[in-house]
Amino acid sequence: MSSFAIIPQSALDVLNDVLGFWHDAVGGGENSWGIAIILLTFTIRLLILPLTFKSVKSMQKLQVLQPEIKKIQARYK
Repeated sequence: MSSFAIIPQSALDVLNDVLGFWHDAVGGGENSWGIAIILLTFTIRLLILPLTFKSVKSMQKLQVLQPEIKKIQARYK
């Protein structure tokens, strides 16, 4: 069993295709794999950016509520 068995094959295929696209886009030589990996990383980070913003907003709301949560916890100890 592969160590990547937990990741669906279709997701790995998409990542492989995107990596291949970036590799070809930067020249396709053997030395372009590093740049392609960096560009793949930027692509993934760009795709999850909306989730990151939602997470930050949620944490900020929780920080505002934190004093009330502490009061409730102290009351019911």
